[in-house]
Amino acid sequence: MKAPKADGFVSPVAGEPLRDAGAHWVSEPSGVKFPLIGGVPWLTPDPQRALADWQARADGLIAHFADRIAEMKGGIAEAKGGGGSALTRERLGKHRSLLIRHHEFLKDLLAPLKLKGKLNAPQATAFGYRLPANQGLLGYFQNLIRDWALSTGENEAQLEVLKKAVEPGAVLGRLAVLGSGGGRLAYDLHRSGLATETIALDINPVLVLTAQRILSGRAVSLVEFPVAPRSLAAVAETRECKAPQPVGDGFHQVFADCYHLPFADGSLDSVLTPWLIDILPRPLENLVGEINRVLKPGGAWLNTGSLNFQLRDLTKCYSVEETRELIDAGGFRVETLAQDDIPYLRSDLSGHGRIETVTTFRARKTADAAARARPDTRPEWLRDTMRPVPATQILQASRVVFDVQAYVLGLVDGRRSLDAIALLVSQRYGMPEDNAREAVVNFFARQDEDAIFQR
Repeated sequence: MKAPKADGFVSPVAGEPLRDAGAHWVSEPSGVKFPLIGGVPWLTPDPQRALADWQARADGLIAHFADRIAEMKGGIAEAKGGGGSALTRERLGKHRSLLIRHHEFLKDLLAPLKLKGKLNAPQATAFGYRLPANQGLLGYFQNLIRDWALSTGENEAQLEVLKKAVEPGAVLGRLAVLGSGGGRLAYDLHRSGLATETIALDINPVLVLTAQRILSGRAVSLVEFPVAPRSLAAVAETRECKAPQPVGDGFHQVFADCYHLPFADGSLDSVLTPWLIDILPRPLENLVGEINRVLKPGGAWLNTGSLNFQLRDLTKCYSVEETRELIDAGGFRVETLAQDDIPYLRSDLSGHGRIETVTTFRARKTADAAARARPDTRPEWLRDTMRPVPATQILQASRVVFDVQAYVLGLVDGRRSLDAIALLVSQRYGMPEDNAREAVVNFFARQDEDAIFQR
């Protein structure tokens, strides 16, 4: 797989041309440097901040697994010394052995991020990058295994559903796949010959860097930890992931934010959004305008996946009909729309698997969107670090939450009981003792459920 050329992209903020400068690309004339991570260009609006965010998040992940492996060693010794079940020791031993392999893989995979290794797991969680729900580094790790190791028919079913939405006889030309994840659908579509050039974009380093290895022709061993193992033997298993055939020329991967696409206006023939539009942290209309901007007149927007919007604002959690209406109003005409039931994340190791109803449409760009500017929507004080941070209502509320949590955690000294802590909380905050006790018990129960604190 050949590396992409910088002249096919632009700065994701100012739209400036990019040139290849070896270890990074540079925008002209502003001089902003966009690093190459594992051979993949990192084209985010603020590349250094985004890289620092992901470094912190990756540091926390690596530290978490190191803690987990150490804890499991103690648990196995305790089970052995306490005369526990031999089956339990066997299960824990296998799980820990493959967790060590998983840990080593992640350290090697994420090495191009140049991890700092200075934050422990709780610190990295506190300061790390905040993603939408279920969008952590390993949030879609199982999809990598599904894409490149399993033969359940899911990849084929998804490709066929998508092909039905492509206009008969059409060629997708220069295609961008937004939220490409593990890369299999983008790969299959490119291999089908429908696209002359395919650019797969995602923000998750684990997904992008693993796919980069696989698409470069390497076989990659990944450890599957099924959600619901069918047996003790299925608690964890190594899977060999590889591409069935070379991906061919014209396929590239990019780290990018779908709200700030690194393409010039009207430079793409087609855009595909697979399993994306309902998991994004902003309302759909924000994405519609950006897709419209990068498509040529008459360009095609293809979408496939679930429609399960989870935004706090219920007015933005659109139905299928509202989604179609919004897209039509954004300079598109929805030409086809269908719903199909396909299998999703099935594995021979797991009792967990489901049927998903996917909504697939083809929309044609008929007009430029009304708002085509790509401003930095962050407030001024976030863009200029010399400005004072305003005491907003949200930040003030967060301060109260963190103050209470810090006070309660500060009372933990290895000697005080929950009743003793609740009494101090009652006195400090003027709460009835019963209410304080219930609040304290619930607080520590939540901490115990957090993966960082689990043993």
